[in-house]
Amino acid sequence: MDVYNRVVKLEYLHPEVKNKWVFSQGGFHTEICTLRCLGWTIEGSGLGDAWQEVDLYSSVTVSQILNGNHYNRTIAHQLTLQASFDLQLDTFLEDHPVVYDTLVASVKQLTEACRDKTGVAESHQAFLMDIESLNIEKQLQEFDVSHKTDPMFQWARRYIRQVMTLLQPQRTIREVNWQLYLGIFARTSLHMPGDYAQTIPGFIARMDAIRTSDPELWQSFTNGEFAVNTSDRIPFIRIGVDQAMEYLNKSTKCQGGISGITTYPATLLKFCLTAPELERLADESEQLVSTTSTTEPPRHHQLSQSKLARQERSIEQLKSVLAPSNLFKTETGSENSDCKDRACSNSCQRRSSLTKFNKVS
Repeated sequence: MDVYNRVVKLEYLHPEVKNKWVFSQGGFHTEICTLRCLGWTIEGSGLGDAWQEVDLYSSVTVSQILNGNHYNRTIAHQLTLQASFDLQLDTFLEDHPVVYDTLVASVKQLTEACRDKTGVAESHQAFLMDIESLNIEKQLQEFDVSHKTDPMFQWARRYIRQVMTLLQPQRTIREVNWQLYLGIFARTSLHMPGDYAQTIPGFIARMDAIRTSDPELWQSFTNGEFAVNTSDRIPFIRIGVDQAMEYLNKSTKCQGGISGITTYPATLLKFCLTAPELERLADESEQLVSTTSTTEPPRHHQLSQSKLARQERSIEQLKSVLAPSNLFKTETGSENSDCKDRACSNSCQRRSSLTKFNKVS
């Protein structure tokens, strides 16, 4: 974000740059900013302690996740999101036994039909009709409204909405949906502090102006050329251009890297020119002697049976840890209430500091 703010000023300092270059925020670094915002939201809430208690991550990794420095561990927020949804639904069904009994009967009927392979379509249609007749969506909204005075319930719902919003940029990049990419940027600004949020409206305006100023470039973005494709066989694995550049930078690093040569411009220039070629020669040599496999897996790596089983197990473990102090239940005069009060206090302190930060910025 800071680099983008500095670069866009070049248009005002050097007018000849305005029509020559198109400056855009990097998708990868934008996602890092959203992860940092999520970390600020849950800092001091106890979710990091819950991750450690179920042996999901170590204390060092949890600290990196909260600081937004561990991109590959964003799955922690997704697991917590699903566990929170399950706890909210359990609380809702406890308060609405009629809905619970109706759904259980419909699910049992559909399960038996699938097992016997008879009347599956009819059972599925009956299940959908039961859901529609119960008007569950409206009842869930009323359930949320009935707890609007519970600060921890509202905090949990805010975290759920924030995760669903701030992780959307990953989806838009992997799906290479340019229109949704710009639309999600407008929504993510609502959950960001001032120094991040203030750059997003200008970025959206600049990108939207390309529609008329350079229709060819706009069409290329619409075709998905704002992201890098890493495979033609497996979907949903596109990455941002800046993330692809990070991978290239990593591949050119060797033992020692550029340590000790940054003060020598000529030596540094030689390294920057020769490192990519040396990396290419090393890859070709490895392929020549068959030390690396070029065969792509048949499916996305996150859809393997082992990872799916590990995720389901982690979700159940998180639920078992979070259930005793369920944020979606209103309880007073208990240890759970004291735990919620401490988490609420930490959350309020964090919100107050963010408010002061936004005013200063």
